[in-house]
Amino acid sequence: MPAQIHINSPQSGMLTLWVEKPYLKFGPEPDCDLEVGGNTEARGSIRFKEGKYWLFNDSSVAITIAGQPVAQGKTQVWDSHQSVRFPDGTEYQLRVEGDPNPTRRPAESSIPIPSDQSVHAATGNDPSAVPVSTVPSKTGKGFSSTELAQLAVTLLCVSLLIAFMVIGARQKNSPNEAGADELSSLVELGLSDPKSERNSALVRRLQMAEGACRHGNMTMGVDQFRQLKSYLDEQSSSPLWPDNPAAFEVRLRTFVSSRLAEAVGPEGEGA
Repeated sequence: MPAQIHINSPQSGMLTLWVEKPYLKFGPEPDCDLEVGGNTEARGSIRFKEGKYWLFNDSSVAITIAGQPVAQGKTQVWDSHQSVRFPDGTEYQLRVEGDPNPTRRPAESSIPIPSDQSVHAATGNDPSAVPVSTVPSKTGKGFSSTELAQLAVTLLCVSLLIAFMVIGARQKNSPNEAGADELSSLVELGLSDPKSERNSALVRRLQMAEGACRHGNMTMGVDQFRQLKSYLDEQSSSPLWPDNPAAFEVRLRTFVSSRLAEAVGPEGEGA
């Protein structure tokens, strides 16, 4: 396996860089092969010569290799599995298994670098080079594809649960569908006498109450049904109320009382 640089950055988490060329520049500038985002003073380069990797410190920032400081303007051999540390907490570790020479990553195994990564490809500005892949570690700030899939399934389950709860609540509070035929029959009966403006007004109020309940506005629907019941109770206690009231009034009072009992219970029917 060609040489790789394992990067642990406070800004980017864990990244793996495939070394593809013998000269890599690090620093805060965007055109650097490796960007040290948390420390604007750290600058230098990593070079491969005479079969070894060397680190050059071009800044006054304290950079260490395996705990040994590399002074400004100095260079130090960087052996495999040794760590380079920067004051901001960024750490580079060289991994060499087999041939240490920089090698182009095979195109079929390349993974494009996300545009928001703070570590740039080691191909530099060479337009003919193959992009270097950076593979976020499980300990980084990102999510793996498996974790994203699990999160998506969890969100879907939660959404379905909420939907079922809402549907159940609406079914619990909505009027009984078995009374739909009775409602239609009542409307037809109330409008059977086109000269009765009173019946027409009662039908309109009934339809408003029923419509509000069926569309989930139980507060408005219950209030309309209570107003209807209050009006009918007041009329029935009037001396002018006939001993044998019309069938429409009788059935309307029964229907309204039934709807209130379903919506708020018998104890709240007269509230």
